[in-house]
Amino acid sequence: MVKFIHTADVHLGREFDQFDERGEERREDIRLTFRRIAGLAVEKGIDLFLISGDLFNSPNPSKKDLEFVFEIFRMLSDNNVVIFIIPGNHDYYIPNGIWDREFNSLGKNLHIFTSPKFETIDLEHFKVSVVGCAYNRHQSNFRLLEKPGLKISQQNSILLFHGSYEYPNQEYRDQPFSLEELKRLPFNYIALGHYHRRLGIFSEEKKACFYPGVPEGLNLDERNAGKRYVILGEISDQGEVNITIEEVQRKIIEILSIDCTHFQEKGALEMKIREHAGDNKILKLNLTGKPTMDILETIDELQERFSGYFYMLKINKNRLDTPIDIPVDPRFIIGRFCRKLEDQIDRAENEEEKQLLKVALNLGINAIREAEKR
Repeated sequence: MVKFIHTADVHLGREFDQFDERGEERREDIRLTFRRIAGLAVEKGIDLFLISGDLFNSPNPSKKDLEFVFEIFRMLSDNNVVIFIIPGNHDYYIPNGIWDREFNSLGKNLHIFTSPKFETIDLEHFKVSVVGCAYNRHQSNFRLLEKPGLKISQQNSILLFHGSYEYPNQEYRDQPFSLEELKRLPFNYIALGHYHRRLGIFSEEKKACFYPGVPEGLNLDERNAGKRYVILGEISDQGEVNITIEEVQRKIIEILSIDCTHFQEKGALEMKIREHAGDNKILKLNLTGKPTMDILETIDELQERFSGYFYMLKINKNRLDTPIDIPVDPRFIIGRFCRKLEDQIDRAENEEEKQLLKVALNLGINAIREAEKR
């Protein structure tokens, strides 16, 4: 039997533009999460550590991140864990680059697939062949899994691949493949990378295929939201595959939309926000609908008042419509302004233009209200 842990898309060294001054803290979170994954491998007696591309966010990572990874790999190697890596579309292979220079001293316990064609490494002790290839940025739309030309000598096998699983009626350019192409492959386990959300494509008695997703959320969007995992697996000598998942993230990203039309008082909205509070929570709150003027005027206060309830709170009010209780009488400036902007919003040709006009609407309402107070 062989036991493995599968991760991908770690993106060490990533820039965090959406996180303001906390970018370095989030980069450290990624390091700590990767250290946690390595610790899990040792704790659970893992034999193979699989990284399916984009360990780094760049083909030229910082010295700090290189030294960190070397430390982790040394620890894994000292505990007899064999590491397999494929470069991805972010940390792609460059001749004489990091994949050739930095890790040679780790010897037989580290295997980096640097060829754009499939290579096979046989582990006779575990009765398993491990196959992989580097992401080919010069032919990224090439269908490598259509006719892979594989050489497998052991009775069980694992594939590492970084590319795009095709959903119906959509185009994919990063080493695309279909479900039919996956199903034709002979591997017991297919360790995929590239998609940031965990995705189990299939899991059968002697065959499984997974994207683990990013181990630490990277962006304030749905693909990176929620709990983050690594895949733990076992392949028996008879080829039976057993898969479990383990939660690993340091911070949880949550995307929450609240329709303000349903809240007549700001206290009810505040209570809803409190329900999602947490010290390790990164909350992006999208406010929609028609708020009351009372709520609209206190949204900026909500940002300041509730930031301490979260690791980070981002309130987006750009999707709000005209306040439900605003005067619509054209004798008032604010009424004429709102009617004119609402007409433009209704005629907007695309969603981007509509959102931009809603921003202008809210800025204009605030400016007029402030002028009226003087």
